[in-house]
Amino acid sequence: MGAVYTIAPVLFGEFLLAKGVVDAVTLLAALDDQQSRKPFLGALAVRERMMDAAQVLQVLNAQIDDRRSFGEIAISMRILTDERLDRLLALQRASVPPLGEVLVEMGSLRPEILGTLVQDYFRETRKG
Repeated sequence: MGAVYTIAPVLFGEFLLAKGVVDAVTLLAALDDQQSRKPFLGALAVRERMMDAAQVLQVLNAQIDDRRSFGEIAISMRILTDERLDRLLALQRASVPPLGEVLVEMGSLRPEILGTLVQDYFRETRKG
């Protein structure tokens, strides 16, 4: 029997880099910009009325000596439930713009070619 290979999914940024659409410096700048827009989970929890400021501070203080994530600590302290954490994480993900949009905002990608690149990405990464 031959060797079994699995192909790791290619991220959109890697796809753009491989196609020569962006260089590594531009990609890293866009990823940094994208990451900077991800709201803090505690702030989302307060906004969504799932936690108050004192509870957020309690979790942050616990993180000083505990390497677990904010959400894991909040659950272990019984401040959040798994379901509420899942909701907060979904809100957090939804608030981060897609990489292509960030690249367009930066002027590194023309908006008129973004749609074509996304189609090419899905066509090429869904082969097999």
